[in-house]
Amino acid sequence: MPCSNYPGNDVNMEVFRTMTEEDLREVGITSFGVRRQLKLAIGKLNMPEPVEQKHADDEPVHVPKINLEEELSAISDGRDVVKHLRAGGRPSTSQRQLLVRVAVATMVEKGGNGLWPTSMQKTEMAKLITKTYPSTQDTTEGLQGHEHYYHNGAGFIEYRLKTIRTKLKPEEMQKRRRSSSTAIQPVQPGADHSEEQLTSAEALMSPKDEEMVNWMRYTPPNKENKLKHVQYLKETHEYRRQFIEGGHDQRTATDILNMFPRFQDYPELVNIEFGIMYKDAQDNFITKWRAYRDAIIAIANKEYLAVRELIASFEDGNKDLCGLSSLVYMLHRSVNKTKSKYGSCTSSRRSGALLHLIQHKPLGTDVAGAVEGKEEEYRQPFLLALGQSSINPTQFFIVLDRMVIPAGLDLVPAFDRLFKIHYVFNISYSPNLQKFWEFVDSVIYKVMAPTKAKSQVRELGSAVRAMIDSK
Repeated sequence: MPCSNYPGNDVNMEVFRTMTEEDLREVGITSFGVRRQLKLAIGKLNMPEPVEQKHADDEPVHVPKINLEEELSAISDGRDVVKHLRAGGRPSTSQRQLLVRVAVATMVEKGGNGLWPTSMQKTEMAKLITKTYPSTQDTTEGLQGHEHYYHNGAGFIEYRLKTIRTKLKPEEMQKRRRSSSTAIQPVQPGADHSEEQLTSAEALMSPKDEEMVNWMRYTPPNKENKLKHVQYLKETHEYRRQFIEGGHDQRTATDILNMFPRFQDYPELVNIEFGIMYKDAQDNFITKWRAYRDAIIAIANKEYLAVRELIASFEDGNKDLCGLSSLVYMLHRSVNKTKSKYGSCTSSRRSGALLHLIQHKPLGTDVAGAVEGKEEEYRQPFLLALGQSSINPTQFFIVLDRMVIPAGLDLVPAFDRLFKIHYVFNISYSPNLQKFWEFVDSVIYKVMAPTKAKSQVRELGSAVRAMIDSK
């Protein structure tokens, strides 16, 4: 037993459990290796008694016994959070952040693995949070409810741990770092990475496909032949998807519009194409947006101080534009200029991010000229809105590369078509609006799998659904 070797220093077991590395030096332990072994022994002696829990696979997992409510109640702000969550209230962003900080600090202190808890420990902590306070659960269909706190290397718990680790000194990080693979790749709408690329579309084009594609390409639509355009569009769908998605070279929007120009002068074809791809999602935005809009504005006005001024500016403006703008602001995070797999994220302000969704020009603007002169950073599709006031636009166009697709006089169907173009043309989301588009995609349209969306997106989705259900 270690303490029996140093009777002259009166080191009993109680004293031994409190000794630091400096204390071990003072009692004459000069070997670094011996000191490290003793420190590990002290750490094991001081670990809390584990409790055994059963999981779905019936494998026993040892985790420290943690009373989350007790930990929260130990701080003044935490007591307010406990009271709110006990009453069944959904946590605000600041309350959730405090809850995660306390949970992570407790796990780091008592878990035995420092800043690198195991995946199982993080999963158990996520489940403990949602079990202790059911109102914190992610209500996204198909999930257990804890995934926004931690799931498969992502979530609020993981983000908090990464934030703490970045504050470590490099030498300390080198000592304590463990190998991990928690990177999440952004989802590219419309792209199916589960199948190998097929041979080129041109090689697969049948004589009948070629005849129909050429007819659509060189025959502008009119009242007499619109039905034939729709029929041929449907019959050549498989070829077109292969042309857009299956080639070895990335097709640009200009390439696609040059091959299928009727998307430009008969925009309803975008809706038809998307409906063939995702029949169940075709009308989701048109039919559900009003309820989501009102809930988004209400939550933003209540919980997001930075958004209140924006909402106030829309008092006499377009309420749908107010809802979309509020959602951009709520899900935007001010960051320095960064680069992602799909391009640069150049906007650090909310107002700058909003320009990647909609840009306003006065009535009478030369639309083609405005698009030709647009800045290079606006690569992904966005809405160009014309009107006497930026809060009450009256005409909309979709800007795609340096080409224009008319989008009508109503923002809701214009936005609906803008979303669908990402899938129809296989275009990735703007990095500046990644979370915004993930919300629209996974929460409203329900095309993207919920588990693909980021934790903040799923959390806000749960809050919005809860507000809608309460009415």
